[in-house]
Amino acid sequence: MRSRPGTGIPRPAADSWFIAHYAEVTRFAGAAPDEEPLLVFARVEVPPPLEETLIGLVRYPNGLAINGISTDFSLDPLDAGRPGRVELEWWLEGGEVPEPQHVAIRIQSRQGTLAALEGREVDFSRWPQRRLITTFHQVDLAPAPAPGIYDVAVGIGTDPFNLTWQTIAQARCRSRTPFTWGPSPGRGPSSATWP
Repeated sequence: MRSRPGTGIPRPAADSWFIAHYAEVTRFAGAAPDEEPLLVFARVEVPPPLEETLIGLVRYPNGLAINGISTDFSLDPLDAGRPGRVELEWWLEGGEVPEPQHVAIRIQSRQGTLAALEGREVDFSRWPQRRLITTFHQVDLAPAPAPGIYDVAVGIGTDPFNLTWQTIAQARCRSRTPFTWGPSPGRGPSSATWP
């Protein structure tokens, strides 16, 4: 595996999901002194299966649309504290997307708490039109997100600081504090205590 600049292919060392599931087994030196080595990886752990979340076609102003999303982590209840993989299914509606786009995935509560935020560059310029294409993205899920409803949003733009965001799915994080029965101060001996 070689990471080529401008292709949107992340380096394996920068992808925590990849590191958790694959290990380098061989390294071949590049043919030229300035060429990166060729790395061979083997799977060391079977990745969790991807679960599809059905959505309608979500259109963006640049002629791109998202047709589907799949994750290898649960959205209800939202998994926490591990690397996750997101698959996005794209539809190029018409016209070319001339320059690489920054694609970001954000999982954020309605109160503003982030459970994940990751992005990378994707070059759509060589993609065929009117055909479904898939990209894979890595996210690091927060270790202990607050309970509540979370919007799963995808942002697209030429600049990572100026993205057009669209919510494409929802996640739910339930309370991690168990319900207990017992005495509560000032409430009597058999009151219920809620988180």
